[in-house]
Amino acid sequence: MRNVVNADAEAEPALATLDLPFLAQQTFDDAELAREVLILFADQARRVVPTLPGLAPEAQREAAHLLKGSARGIGAWAAAAIAEAYETAAPEARSTINGDLVATFAATQAAIARELA
Repeated sequence: MRNVVNADAEAEPALATLDLPFLAQQTFDDAELAREVLILFADQARRVVPTLPGLAPEAQREAAHLLKGSARGIGAWAAAAIAEAYETAAPEARSTINGDLVATFAATQAAIARELA
């Protein structure tokens, strides 16, 4: 696996799109396990992110919490940060964050697709 994948070269490393050294550590340097975890994350994000706007406020918070934890688990720091912002935002403010959340998760999924190619 490569090093840190970051869609924005100016971004801080802590907000990397995909921190591959962290993922390798989390998966005990098992490339096949890392691949499987990335696939599971991408599938989960593909299913959950589009549903957020239509959920009730508490369900939105719970879904964002799920996404945050999953993103942290693979070293997708930017996705984790925006999911946390969505989770902790007042329900009426979440619609203003949704576009950034969608874009950040799309960038993360693109980084995953490049890594899996």
